[in-house]
Amino acid sequence: LPATGLRLPSWGQIASPLPHGHARRIAAIGAIATVVLGTGLWAFAFTRIYTHPHSRVEASRWIYQNIPAGAAITSEVWDDALPLYLDGRDASQYVGIALQPYAEDEPSKYFGYTDGDGLPQPGLLDQLDQADYLIFSSNRVYDSTRRLPMKYPALIRYWNALFEGQLGFELVADIRSYPTLFGIEIATPVLAEEAFSVYDHPRVLIFKKTPAYTRANAEAQITDGIAWEEVYKGTSQVGGNVPTALRLTTDQWQSYRDGGANVLPSLFGSVAPWLAWLVALELIGFAAFALLFHALPQLPDRGYSLAKTLGLLVVAWLAWLLASLGPRNGWPLMSFSPLSVWLCAAVLIVPGAIVGWRSRAQLRVFFQARRTALLTAEGLFLVAFVGFLIIRALNPDLWHDARGGEKPMDLAYLTATLRSAAFPPYDPWFAGGYINYYYFGFVFVGTLVHLSGVAPTVAYNLAVPTIFALTALGAFGVTYNLLARRRTENKEQRTKNKEPQNRRTVEPEDNQQQNTHHATRTTNRRAIAAGLLAALFVTTLGPLTQAAWFLPGSADQGDMGISEECRLESSYAAQQDCRGRNEWAFWDATRAVGMAISKQTGNYDGTISEFPFFTFLFADLHAHMIALPIALLTLGLSLALIRTGNARTGNYRTENRRIGSLFVVLCSLALAIGALAATNTWDYPTYLGLGVLMLGLVWGRRWQRGTPLLAALANWALWAGGLVLLSRLLFLPFHQSFATEYAGFELWSGPRTGAAEFLKINGLWLFLLLAGLLLIQRRRGTSLLTLVLCGLATIVLCLAAAFGGWPALVLIVPMLGVAIGTLIDLLFRERSGGEMVPSVATVVPALWACAALGLCLLSELIVAKGDIGRMNTVFKLGMQSWTLFALVSAITFTGIFLPRRARRPEGEQPILAFSPQPSALVSSGVFAFFALFAVRSAAVALVLAALVYPLTATPARLADRFDRAIAPTLDGTAYMSSPKARWGENGQTFSFAEDADALDWVRRNIVGAPVMLEAQSEVYRWAGRVSVYTGLPTVLGWPWHQTQQRAVTRVQPILEARRNLVPQLYTDPDAQATLAKLRQYGVDYVYMGQLEQALYGPQAAEKYAGMADNGVLERVYQSGQTSIYRVSSPQSPPQTVTTALPVVAPPPLPEEASMLDRPVGMLPAVDEYAWNSLAQSEPVAMLLWLLALGAIGLLGLPLSVAVFGRWRDGGVTFAPLVGLLLLGYAVWLPVSAGVWQYDLRGMALGAALVLALNAALLWAIGRSGA
Repeated sequence: LPATGLRLPSWGQIASPLPHGHARRIAAIGAIATVVLGTGLWAFAFTRIYTHPHSRVEASRWIYQNIPAGAAITSEVWDDALPLYLDGRDASQYVGIALQPYAEDEPSKYFGYTDGDGLPQPGLLDQLDQADYLIFSSNRVYDSTRRLPMKYPALIRYWNALFEGQLGFELVADIRSYPTLFGIEIATPVLAEEAFSVYDHPRVLIFKKTPAYTRANAEAQITDGIAWEEVYKGTSQVGGNVPTALRLTTDQWQSYRDGGANVLPSLFGSVAPWLAWLVALELIGFAAFALLFHALPQLPDRGYSLAKTLGLLVVAWLAWLLASLGPRNGWPLMSFSPLSVWLCAAVLIVPGAIVGWRSRAQLRVFFQARRTALLTAEGLFLVAFVGFLIIRALNPDLWHDARGGEKPMDLAYLTATLRSAAFPPYDPWFAGGYINYYYFGFVFVGTLVHLSGVAPTVAYNLAVPTIFALTALGAFGVTYNLLARRRTENKEQRTKNKEPQNRRTVEPEDNQQQNTHHATRTTNRRAIAAGLLAALFVTTLGPLTQAAWFLPGSADQGDMGISEECRLESSYAAQQDCRGRNEWAFWDATRAVGMAISKQTGNYDGTISEFPFFTFLFADLHAHMIALPIALLTLGLSLALIRTGNARTGNYRTENRRIGSLFVVLCSLALAIGALAATNTWDYPTYLGLGVLMLGLVWGRRWQRGTPLLAALANWALWAGGLVLLSRLLFLPFHQSFATEYAGFELWSGPRTGAAEFLKINGLWLFLLLAGLLLIQRRRGTSLLTLVLCGLATIVLCLAAAFGGWPALVLIVPMLGVAIGTLIDLLFRERSGGEMVPSVATVVPALWACAALGLCLLSELIVAKGDIGRMNTVFKLGMQSWTLFALVSAITFTGIFLPRRARRPEGEQPILAFSPQPSALVSSGVFAFFALFAVRSAAVALVLAALVYPLTATPARLADRFDRAIAPTLDGTAYMSSPKARWGENGQTFSFAEDADALDWVRRNIVGAPVMLEAQSEVYRWAGRVSVYTGLPTVLGWPWHQTQQRAVTRVQPILEARRNLVPQLYTDPDAQATLAKLRQYGVDYVYMGQLEQALYGPQAAEKYAGMADNGVLERVYQSGQTSIYRVSSPQSPPQTVTTALPVVAPPPLPEEASMLDRPVGMLPAVDEYAWNSLAQSEPVAMLLWLLALGAIGLLGLPLSVAVFGRWRDGGVTFAPLVGLLLLGYAVWLPVSAGVWQYDLRGMALGAALVLALNAALLWAIGRSGA
């Protein structure tokens, strides 16, 4: 038992005269005794269960004694029927009714049905009519079904009404056998293991029908208003994983419906939305940097490049946490609103302002030392932001009839997140449900929306440039901080303050400082150049596929689906232009792998090979886009972790600061990695794994500095475990509500990526990785000829694989093997003197390269369960590998073109990971010159080829819209006002002008999150526009996306029912039936626009107009052919949410105090009172009484002295009282427990227990005195 190691303070430490050490020993003994005694008492209490007959046996006897023969009694299928056959009694004297509670909740279960033989079978309501007594032989059924409210809504209402006494049955018998201690029952937990609560000692409940029971009341209590088509079918295992079926509960419904706020733009956000947006972001960024400046002293930029993303993440997380915590079925601590977001921002801004002001002198020195890097970083962010802002302003449309993408879903989810009173946000495309998606990215963006006061339709087009700019800034910062030198400002400050005493004697030192300063400036400039390249490579470059398609011979001559004229074109680009497919320029490069596999196999393949620039250009605000800057933030914080963990400290104070910085970095890293799990779950394992490996580098360096190996491994495991645990705990509310069908992977057995397509996508990265590897080996002394031959051999292998139709695995596997071998070699290479100190700037890029190649390998070997082919697997992992490849390639590219010629100071590690030395590439001889020229020329050519995609795709994407004549704007709904923007259904074509006005009215006038009924159709069409542009929930949006996100609940029948319901609500001529359904589904408003009339006919508009004229509905808006009606719905929750009714068995019936547990004659006789004949005389009796009291005082004296020994009387005064309490308790406890009887023998045994306690106490006191 762990209690043997406890050291608890006891009373003896406070009042006992014993020495402190002995008091601690007694406390430890007391702790052990407490555990042993508690264990014994529980064991004793548990055995009391078996001192009585089994509860089902007792219940059977009760039934035979109290229920008359011929009565109708119930039993439950899957539980034991009562009464049992015992004592010669026969259960057949009763009319048995077998209930079927585990049957699916549907009308036939309650109202009966006709079986296959034509015989009527009663339902539960019929059985209740027939039953005289309801008997439940255990809690098996009611305590298991209550955990499946999505599966048994009517059954839960039945249990609730029965246990609350509203059904017309009363509890007449409660037979149980619980663990009992001193007469106190310890109830068995209702969710205890079944063998314990169902078989070992079940609680039997028996209810008797009363005159209050009526069939009408039973129907009202159990089935009234149930939407049977909303009842989920499926296994209990599925229901156990998602008990609410990813729906809100009846307790939550009111807060979500009424608590959401309108998302209206502020004055500043309306006049200059981009400026309000940028000011809010910069304010958070500068405040975060003021704090990071002191927390990240080991980073060259002190966290400046991380500040905007980290600051925004912290504010978003705080606001999200406030809206996620609170009563389980009530209002959150604070709703997600501008007020809560600004309060959370103040938590960052106010301390940042205070710290920044107090550190202004240090910040000034730092800025002077890092002016170029800081201005470059900020300039990069602003240029990237403004540049992509212009792109979005030239095509801001948030929907397109052919290539609009999934912007409607993203905008609907973003607006719903902004309107949600609590988290998880309600689902705008599934009324009554909540979003089962990694939605934190919408909180991340929504935080800026609330801060800036910008309309969501404008904020969408601001979010894309912001994420683009933050990604560029993150790529710059990660690369710069990896390569630049640290603490330059400190050295310059010390040099500036130092006045030489003797110019002649300090000239050599000054020269050395000047050389060092020059080398530092040169290194930092290279780091800036590498950072800029990293930003370009990560965000802007495209695959080589686009350039290849412009080459002659790239046309698909075998495509019989195009005209003969177009088939004769020599290049793929010309061929597609001939076909009039202008969108190929931005679309086809992401489908190159799928197109090649489809051509090879003859079957369609949907593999997607997406990359960042396409993501930003196409502008779907998807999870993998929003996660990009957060992913780079994790890399930057991981680098800070290494820099801080490996920093050498000279004194106690700096060591404390280092530990504090390390703690801040670790918590920030956990927050960023945890945010990835809630933003784009695919990124979580990758960047968590990289974080763990970075911790391994920290403790590997500690091991190299002398820390014992086992200690280093143990610390690595401890820190890694803390990182994993903290990353989960920080987003625990998200994980508690999120469920997915696609957890896990399986081996992929279908067609794989070909080497040609793999090289077209990653050819630039692989070339630069190869160049970097050769440069490393050249620095290690390998001959230039050997390296050239190895490089040529690799290129030949790649060409052979591409033209030979080999799979990409032929290239990936050996490249990964070489990369891992290089990484291991770098980690364990020895420097002069035998000390193994690998350069961080060399090892980290090598680690990233291994990770990128590993991700490529995984995408070829495995696939996510439930994926569509391997669509998500390839592009999700591909986005991660692209980011890592791009960072490493930028470092290599810089090293190739900016070789470091200055000699580094003695003892300084190489900064640029792959920077060649003069002796490596600029040695004498024509061969070395041409080798370097060839490498540089190939690198430039490949980069230019990768630039073909953004240069050709951007104008094509900007032209792909309804009306190119619309002036540049950030309003994503501006296209609705254009006469060219039209849609048609069933031969009726209409513009969007009426919808635009009606949607604007809805945004301004409808508060909260009431349900809006609107037309429903397939994905990517105009239906669903109300939920998209207002965020209000509708009965059903795009069904395919709901199928994906709710597959874990087996939601398909529910979706099909809703797809049928929406047309029914518009076309059913029965106004009263329509009204009943509207209320049943919680519909508050009905939207009747041109689309609804085109889909459902003019009679739909006539019906609702008539309902409004009759006062059944209220017309709240009308313009042209568009009307909006309000439904006077009751305030009770609709049937689209999950019931939260409690199912709690009634409390135990009180036992009659005057009743004994057995006949009086069976009780033991105790007649030993007045046994002392000498006490018949009053004087003698008084003397004996005093003597007895003295004896009791002697019994209590040792404990009284131990406790009150420091008092003036030494504790003697309290001795009689202590003794009386001890003796009384020692007699009462065993008698109450039934161990012995209350007689002379029991008194003697109680006194013996007290004497034993005194002996132990006296022995302890004696030893302490010795």
